[in-house]
Amino acid sequence: MTTVRSALRLSLGCAFATLILGATASQAQQFTFSTDPVTLEYNTVTGVGSAQIVVRLRENLAGSVPLDADGIFFSLSHDVATLTSSTPLPSGVLIPLNNGEGPDGTACTNSPAGFSCTWVFDLFGQETIQFPTDLEVARFTLNTSPNVWAGNLSGGVETISSIGGAADAVVVDGQPVPASSQFGTIQLVPILSGFVRGDADGDGALVAIPDAITVLSGLFDPGVTLICPLAADANDDGAVDLGDAIFILNYGFVGGAPPPAPFAECGEDPTPDALECGAFSC
Repeated sequence: MTTVRSALRLSLGCAFATLILGATASQAQQFTFSTDPVTLEYNTVTGVGSAQIVVRLRENLAGSVPLDADGIFFSLSHDVATLTSSTPLPSGVLIPLNNGEGPDGTACTNSPAGFSCTWVFDLFGQETIQFPTDLEVARFTLNTSPNVWAGNLSGGVETISSIGGAADAVVVDGQPVPASSQFGTIQLVPILSGFVRGDADGDGALVAIPDAITVLSGLFDPGVTLICPLAADANDDGAVDLGDAIFILNYGFVGGAPPPAPFAECGEDPTPDALECGAFSC
């Protein structure tokens, strides 16, 4: 039986997709695909972050008896310049199908706009699923595009939606029933890290000559950008200037006062000012 299933998956999956394309938006949308709003945190140094997205499906019953679904077709689109996505995988109520093997057909296609998935529950029509409430059917991961989010201290909001022109649908008794979508927003939140005052180069070491050199390079070399101005402000006067490099050298070599908190241990700034730290992690 397993061999027969494997042989039929591709051909019947294609036929299934063709069938669903016959659904039109003018038909009543009796089902709804949805995702929850999600917070995606990213590292402001590397721009790397990710979040798992759960796709759910429900039937809009309005007092009617739940229908027995044979399969689903859904699509999702997002700004591919700022986010990338993994291939969705069946989850939730789809996992127990076919003795734990999941849906028979799980074809997903990536495109510049996003992806679309055609999933056949059981090629032999022996297993169906009802969706009287929001039930999990898929999971995928959204990843940030590092070059876009590195150094971004403001965050942002991204949206996901169905691919334009795609007829999301649920198949019932071999016929496509159009589905609507209610996809939550993606709130991108920068992880603003703590810092060690005086550790201008971010190597984790206490104040040393390389930190003084880093401060001077940030001040006088147009090609150098200080990764954490808060840390470079060694004397905590609210500005990064020549005085900070001198302060570091005085502490390191002539017994000068240590930098104000946070020093020796990583922490937050107890004296907030206009300086920021968007590229430290400690």
